[in-house]
Amino acid sequence: MVRKVSAKVARQSFGEMIDRVRSSGEAYIIERYGQAVAALVPVEVILSRHEARDRIGAILSERERQVTSLGIEIDEEALERLVNTEVHKVRRARRRPAKS
Repeated sequence: MVRKVSAKVARQSFGEMIDRVRSSGEAYIIERYGQAVAALVPVEVILSRHEARDRIGAILSERERQVTSLGIEIDEEALERLVNTEVHKVRRARRRPAKS
């Protein structure tokens, strides 16, 4: 569950919010003057996003090496399609339940 709180409430309740994030996985959007400016989320969320970004970077580097070794020039649109394809692959893999 994601809750929205003001920066003032976040300052006043920070310790309690951290406990809820740790114990139940709650997430908070912190707003200032009605605009979302920060988020307090379980650390696993951040780590998994960084891990996915690193995997995508490694895949793209390998694809670039393969394309370069073949002497093929790739245009910006083709590169964008490649990036989107790899992003979708990683997202699909994350959604699949782990096999026992």
